[in-house]
Amino acid sequence: MEVWKYSKPIVRGWKRNNIYRRKYEEFTDVEKINSYLQRKKYYQNQKFYIKRLVDSNFDNKTSFLTLTQRMENKSAYDIKLSNYEFDKFIRRLKYYLNKKYPGKKLKYLATWERTKKGVIHYHLILFGFPFIPAKKLEEIWRLGFIKINQIKRIDASVRSEYISKYFSKDLEFRDRKVKAFFKSRNLKKPTEIISFFENKDLKESDIGIPSFKKRYYYYPQQNEKKETIEYFLVNLNERKKR
Repeated sequence: MEVWKYSKPIVRGWKRNNIYRRKYEEFTDVEKINSYLQRKKYYQNQKFYIKRLVDSNFDNKTSFLTLTQRMENKSAYDIKLSNYEFDKFIRRLKYYLNKKYPGKKLKYLATWERTKKGVIHYHLILFGFPFIPAKKLEEIWRLGFIKINQIKRIDASVRSEYISKYFSKDLEFRDRKVKAFFKSRNLKKPTEIISFFENKDLKESDIGIPSFKKRYYYYPQQNEKKETIEYFLVNLNERKKR
């Protein structure tokens, strides 16, 4: 369980109406820098989101799959064409799973990146994935080579951190118009509870003894006073024992 304690309430769900959004090409140099910083901050938050998805869905049949393309493929360098081919692969894999294991649903989290030569390849975490020979997966992929391994030997306490770092590497530098990662709709989502305290003190006894804690500082708006965020990580199994 993660506990985030903010010294100032966070406004959520607020939207601007009738605001014209300029294209990135219309920004000034300073605005482009600010846009990059905002994008970087957004993807830093996405790292936590990926970590939580991994923790919520991980089981003893979770596997790590890498899809590599042949350099001569038309889709090897074109991200839009490559993602189109990736979508077709996902549909073929779903069809095969349903045929081989009736009722089995594909649960995955995926991201793309380029090699030093610019070739696009994909990394996937497959949750609850049954055994399928690598040769068969390569036939379903059709565009090159695959590598698959079960994720078992990584310690549970650092598992999601290890995987999320791999999946969120250099997210802010990806193509601005293309999604940085994909996920199936049937993934379990972590439960989120929001509470307000008139008294700023939140005792450890209220949440359990944290295995890790850290304090962050930020300025909500320019010229406003510094606010704090306290982060606690609590092991629920240890909490139940107590």
